Amino acid sequence: MPSPIRLYWPFKPFKVTQAWGSLNPAYIHFGFNRHNGLDANIGKVDYTGKPYSEYPVYSPVGDFKITEVAYYPNGGGNQIGMVSKNKSWVGDKFCYLSIILCHAKKILVKVGDEPTVGEMLMIADNTGFSTGVHTHIGVYRLDDNLQKLDQNE
Repeated sequence: MPSPIRLYWPFKPFKVTQAWGSLNPAYIHFGFNRHNGLDANIGKVDYTGKPYSEYPVYSPVGDFKITEVAYYPNGGGNQIGMVSKNKSWVGDKFCYLSIILCHAKKILVKVGDEPTVGEMLMIADNTGFSTGVHTHIGVYRLDDNLQKLDQNE
């Protein structure tokens, strides 16, 4: 039986600014009734008290493969898509897991890469349909054909 997938914070400090499923009329623009991810701001200063000049985002998982590096001007802007290499139990389903990280200024990986936990993936920014520097994190369950199991997400 495979080990459960462990998700880590992709940066610290991590402050949620828009929760998963939150109501917002702007989401209808994308065909969603609710926010289909989690938005988080990176703190303005690091642990030494120095202001950040860039906002690095690190891989929150291991044993995943980068499957997409794309730009969506009316959505996630510069974004990364990654899929688990193995199936695992996620909730009540034995499935693959997909993670997207959106709104990057710069992407540091390419399709086919297999980052380790904590490897820098991108620099956060305000690209696409966004109102400030943050990272949008989407997590989706996929079937054997790598299609979303939960169609409303």
